[in-house]
Amino acid sequence: MPCRVIIALIDAAKALVGGEGDFFVFVVFVIYLASNLPSNLPTMDDLPNHVALEDLLAVVEELAGDDEQPHARDFGAPYEYTYRTWSLGEWADSNTWKNTRFTKPQIHDLVVLLRLDEVEYNAGVAPDPVMACCVFLRRLAFSCRWCDFQELFGRFAGWLSTVFTCITKHLNETFGYLLVWHPHLRSYRRLHDFANAVELQCHARVWGFLDGHFEEMSRPDHRQQDVYLGHSKGHGLKYQAAVAPDGVVYFIEGPFEGKKNDWAMWSESRAIRRLRRMMAAPRECLYLYGDPAYSCTFGVCAPYRRPTDEAEVEFNNHLSAQRISIEHAFGRSWQQWNYLANSQQLHSGN
Repeated sequence: MPCRVIIALIDAAKALVGGEGDFFVFVVFVIYLASNLPSNLPTMDDLPNHVALEDLLAVVEELAGDDEQPHARDFGAPYEYTYRTWSLGEWADSNTWKNTRFTKPQIHDLVVLLRLDEVEYNAGVAPDPVMACCVFLRRLAFSCRWCDFQELFGRFAGWLSTVFTCITKHLNETFGYLLVWHPHLRSYRRLHDFANAVELQCHARVWGFLDGHFEEMSRPDHRQQDVYLGHSKGHGLKYQAAVAPDGVVYFIEGPFEGKKNDWAMWSESRAIRRLRRMMAAPRECLYLYGDPAYSCTFGVCAPYRRPTDEAEVEFNNHLSAQRISIEHAFGRSWQQWNYLANSQQLHSGN
């Protein structure tokens, strides 16, 4: 930008704010004028030595009007959509599967099984349970903005966000205990059958596989050092889960601070007390198999750090290959519910 134009703009700004007026207003005014000037500014020869304020503003307005693309953008403008009544019948069968990962009959079954007619909504929201279920599933299936949902469901973003939040709270309060400790774990016979199946391949009384998972999220405003993991170079929370040979997640603990390692999470886990009660004498003690980060303790075994014979090598190789099932369990959740894979949309709150 030519120097004389800048000087003229500064003089004009000072005149408007009263010479020694508010410095902030002065700076904002100068930035505004400078940002609205196009590239075809007049050179030093095009302007007289003394430019009056009215003439300068007229030149600026004339030059800015020649630019077809305005520089100022209204980011606060509402997203336009058509309000309408939505029904599941609008979607084709193939679109229903792509949008929600379920078929139409399965969605109706989910409404009953998840007791979505009992959800307590706030802010005066009262959606149809089928529609609420589709909003919830669609949000988890794809990572997108709420404004993208407005045209799909015919409701504004705040209404859709309230539905999603209330259903999430309802599911956590109603069925959260199933994640903490699966009802099948109350049966020692089932664990014994798992251990027998694993023992056919190697001599180990292992009924499941244990591992930790780091769920990355956007950087929080507070306590960033507690949730930062240097290995992943990101912020997040950690969870610990056990998966049986049938691929079912039998318990998941968390969230833990991102900086905690797997052994520290297990030491704080409530699963230890439950396993001690289940494996109490005279029952045989069965084990969970973890990676080398775990130490051998009650209910947990780890691979040999320095195997000395072929049996120990075979033990490590076989169980390490079987332990990949827990990685597959986390991977399938990301694959089916892409919302969980977008760390920038996940927040820890306050």
